[in-house]
Amino acid sequence: MLSRKGFFMQTDFTRLIDLTSSAVDLTVWVKADADLDDAFEAICDDTGERLRVNGWMFEVVS
Repeated sequence: MLSRKGFFMQTDFTRLIDLTSSAVDLTVWVKADADLDDAFEAICDDTGERLRVNGWMFEVVS
């Protein structure tokens, strides 16, 4: 599967979300069952880099 920027990603990261905090904004791919209030794995939509996100530090932008 390719991200919107053309990076290859693992197919189990199927949910695209926007996150914001006072320090940074992120657009990431997460697993469908990711608990966004806990720590979770994500793939950055801009760089394709794999991240570990502390969900309690971010707000999901709807």
